[in-house]
Amino acid sequence: LKIDWSADIIPFEETPAVWINPPYSNILPWVDKGVEQQNKGVLSTLLVPRDNRTEWWPHDRASKIIDIVGYYEEQGVYKSGPNKGEPKLKWRSGGIRFINSRTGKEEPAELNKPMCLIEFNPHLIGQPCQFGTIQKNVLMAMGHNALNEK
Repeated sequence: LKIDWSADIIPFEETPAVWINPPYSNILPWVDKGVEQQNKGVLSTLLVPRDNRTEWWPHDRASKIIDIVGYYEEQGVYKSGPNKGEPKLKWRSGGIRFINSRTGKEEPAELNKPMCLIEFNPHLIGQPCQFGTIQKNVLMAMGHNALNEK
């Protein structure tokens, strides 16, 4: 929080960008820092619990709030019965699980709150906050693609 991100990071697509997973016990200073850095030209994205009842909730300061949601995954097709030939769909939760830093594997239990991405975009200062959703599988694919490019 003491570092000026705008002076310390490499621009991504012409705009310096940071990804933040703040401590959930004290999110407000990170929201304030995101707003400060937005005014310096930095795009900040926070992964936080979706809790609009809290003091830190930035509905009037954020550029975008994007809920992470579940999705249906195809599990083959029905071989018989009234749905024969139709795809079998299985619901997958949008719940977030952390990766164990020692094993590199996803933890079995999801966090107990829905999660969202909050973006402070320097190109959207003064614009109303946009609200949307992203399916967890789409977000994960974007992350894997970004890691594979490195």
